[in-house]
Amino acid sequence: MDTIVSSSNQPALFSRSINLRIVSQIKSDDKSRNVYVTVEFQTGSSMQTEFILKLTDEDDPFFLYELHLNVDDFKNLKRDQGVLVDFNAFPQHVIDYLKLCIRDQHNETTPSNGSRFQLQLVNDEQQFTNQTHLRVVEISSFKHLTHLSLLVTSANDHEIKNYLARRLQSKTTDYNQLSNDFEKLKRELESTQLDLKEKTANFQKLKLEWDSNNNQIVGRHMQELAEEKEKALQERTSLQEKMENDRRELEQTQSRNVRDMQKRLSELEETTKELTSLKYRNEITINELSSKLQTLTEEYQQSKDEIVKYRKTNTTLENDIHQYEKTVNHLRTKIALVEQEVKSKQEVIQQTNDRIASEQESK
Repeated sequence: MDTIVSSSNQPALFSRSINLRIVSQIKSDDKSRNVYVTVEFQTGSSMQTEFILKLTDEDDPFFLYELHLNVDDFKNLKRDQGVLVDFNAFPQHVIDYLKLCIRDQHNETTPSNGSRFQLQLVNDEQQFTNQTHLRVVEISSFKHLTHLSLLVTSANDHEIKNYLARRLQSKTTDYNQLSNDFEKLKRELESTQLDLKEKTANFQKLKLEWDSNNNQIVGRHMQELAEEKEKALQERTSLQEKMENDRRELEQTQSRNVRDMQKRLSELEETTKELTSLKYRNEITINELSSKLQTLTEEYQQSKDEIVKYRKTNTTLENDIHQYEKTVNHLRTKIALVEQEVKSKQEVIQQTNDRIASEQESK
């Protein structure tokens, strides 16, 4: 197997703690433990890319399972398990499955209408090969469906020693880094303490100066306060005298106003008496006028009734006059006709008389 390039040059694609279910084909007591799953995609010394998966436990340094999968091994896996993605996309899909297991790792029960994902380490102890598979299993109320099964190998003593040596080297490097950081922080602390001591001395000096200045300021303020009190007392006395003078002036003004108001009140009372007398006289006059008004109203109503009656009589007379005029006109027409007839007859008589006279003369 190729030597793997150090992970410091190619950082891990995924490294997180996942709850792992350890399943035994012989024993029925399954166990769970939290392990770190690390996914790497690195290039070996033969320039061949490998997919690397590691299972480790911080509490158990001898717990180490690894999987090294190159392109040729992936072809067999793809054929056996029906994987549809290519080798370069395979690590991301494995990481997606691991994230689903992390999402559901605290769900102890399976939803009635859904499913949950679980990461299982299955030991096939019934087989002579004693193989171990890392499986991503979807658990539903219907069945346990294995989406992915990867053959992982338990590390031997040599691999565990190398792993522990790398861990020790990493821890030593971390310790040295922490020691350097500690020494640096220690020097910074000593420098800070010296600065603090110097600043404390300056603070004490400034405090003494401040106390001295404060005492001077307090003394000056006390003197100014006494002067202000004396000034305020004088102003208070002056204001009291002014208020007393103003009070006397207001009392005098109020007295004059009261006298004027009393005089005005007397005049108004006299005017009220006169108006009351006038009111009584006006009420008597109003009563008399009301009686006259009632009498006139009755007379007006009677006159109004007579006018209505006369209007009706006038209407009847007008109708009679109109009828008389029609009769007169008719008679005048007849008279005109009779006069015309009389005139015609007179003309006939005149003609007859003329003929008779003419005949008599001719005889």
